[in-house]
Amino acid sequence: MRSNFKLRVFYNITLLLFGLAPLRALADEVPSISVRTTGPGSITVNWSHSGVDVDYFNVQRGDPPYSDSTILTRYATPAPVGQMNDLGLKPSTTYKYRVCAVSGNTPTCSGWASATTLNAPPPTPHTGGASGGTQQQPTYQLRTPTLTAKPHGAVGIDLNWAQGGDLSTDSHTLGNVQLYRDRQVTYDAKEYGGYTANYIDMGPMYHAATKQWTGQNLRPNTGYYYQVCFIGTGDAIGQTKCSNSLTAMGTPVVPTAPANVTFSKRQIARGKSRSPLGAASVALSTVIFVNWRAPDLRKNEIPGQFITVEREDRVVTGGKGIRTQMFSNAWVEINRIIAKSDPTAATVDLTSPARSPSAMDTPGNNYRVCALVPSLGVAGKVCSPPTTVP
Repeated sequence: MRSNFKLRVFYNITLLLFGLAPLRALADEVPSISVRTTGPGSITVNWSHSGVDVDYFNVQRGDPPYSDSTILTRYATPAPVGQMNDLGLKPSTTYKYRVCAVSGNTPTCSGWASATTLNAPPPTPHTGGASGGTQQQPTYQLRTPTLTAKPHGAVGIDLNWAQGGDLSTDSHTLGNVQLYRDRQVTYDAKEYGGYTANYIDMGPMYHAATKQWTGQNLRPNTGYYYQVCFIGTGDAIGQTKCSNSLTAMGTPVVPTAPANVTFSKRQIARGKSRSPLGAASVALSTVIFVNWRAPDLRKNEIPGQFITVEREDRVVTGGKGIRTQMFSNAWVEINRIIAKSDPTAATVDLTSPARSPSAMDTPGNNYRVCALVPSLGVAGKVCSPPTTVP
C-alpha cells in the first residue's frame, strides 16, 4: 500500500545512513502475539509489529489435529497493531494461532500461541415433572452494536463495535458482520475469512478467496461515513441490526496549497424587471469563476478538508460609530466547499451582500484559493498567492 511504501523508503534511507546491519533485522522482524479465551466459543488474538517493510498481516489458526492441512487464515489486515475475535469455536477445544507479516510473497511468522475455549454451559433442567418432558434450550438475542472510531495515522481509521449488548451472545447469533464506508461494504467477515470487533480501515478491502486487496487508499483530511451491521444466524436467523452512524477521518495533517489557480470575472443576466412606467431592464450578477488543480497524492501533495475562495476586503477593526471606525485590509471567505471529491472549480456570485459581509466587489480586488483543515487552526490553512482581478 502507498503508506507502507513511503514508510519503507524512509526506514531504508535511515538505515543506510547508520549502517546496513539493522536492515536485515527489520526485514526478519517477528510479530508479537498474545491470545486469551473469552467464552465457550471464542478466543481473542492480539498482535503488534513495527509495520516496517510489510505489506499486510495474516492471522492464522491451527485446528486439531494441528497439521498443515488444518491451518486456516482467519483474518488479513494492513494494521501492524490489532485484535481479532475468533468466534464460532467448539467448547473445551485447544486452538493454536500465529501472525505472519507478509512482504511481497514472503511471510515472517510468529510462533504458535495456544488457548483453550471454556466448557459449554450445563444443560438446563428438564421440565414436565417426573414423567419427563422436553429440555428447554436458551434463546440468544442478536445484539445491536455500538460503533466508535478514532484516527489511526493520517490515512487510517480505527473502528470498534465491541460495545452494545451482551458480547457473549455473538458466537451464537452472528452469521456475518458488514462494515459500511460511505454506504459501500469495506469489511465483510465472510469475505475476510475471519471476524473482528476492532477493524482498522485504510481503504482497500481484503478478499480471502483470492488473497487480494481491492480499492483505493483513504485520503488525508477526508471524512468518511461509517455504519456496521450484524446479520443473524441460529436463533437470530433472518435478523439484521445496524449500529449508530458516524463520520470519522484520520489524524489531521497540514495540507498543500492549491496550485495552477486562475480567476475570471463576468456579468451574467439573472432576470428581467419592469419599472412602474413599464420600462424593461435586465438585472445583472457579477460572477467570479475560479479554477485550480487537484492535489497529486503520488507527489505527496495533501488535500485539505475544505476549499475556500477568499477576497481581500476593507473591514472594520475598531472604533465605535461612523466617525471613529477604523479599517484595515483582511481576507474574507466568500465560498467554502468540501474537498473530498477533489473539486477543481467554483463559481461565486459576488452580487449578494451575503457573500461578503464587509464590502462589495470592486475592480482590482485580490483573490486567493485556500486548502483548509479547521482543527489545525492557523497552520491548517494554506493558500495560493493573491491574484488581482480587474
